[in-house]
Amino acid sequence: MDDRDEVSELLARIGLRDAQAFEALYRRASSRLMAVALRVTQDRAAAEDVLQEVFAAIWNRAADAAPGQHRTLAWLCVVTRNRAIPAAQAPARGAAALARRRRRRAHARRAGRGRLAHRAAAGP
Repeated sequence: MDDRDEVSELLARIGLRDAQAFEALYRRASSRLMAVALRVTQDRAAAEDVLQEVFAAIWNRAADAAPGQHRTLAWLCVVTRNRAIPAAQAPARGAAALARRRRRRAHARRAGRGRLAHRAAAGP
């Protein structure tokens, strides 16, 4: 049985809630999928989170596959990469959002001081 048939067969069995097939797929694919996630995220913890999300999605959605649809290990690598990209971008988005919040707070403090100083100078 080649890779295409093996992974397709395991996914079909997972769709029937076969826990042994899920374990077999995890043993067969997890190291390669972890390598993909780690290559994209450059962060072990983020890659582990991605791998967990991928396998949770496999368990939850394996039954949704069209009959006869061949899904291979390469396909699982693409799924993993697609889930890892947002995880890799999240720290950058988080840092940018933090910087924006800090700038707004600093601006608000300066604007607030300016108004208070203006009111103090104007008197009661």
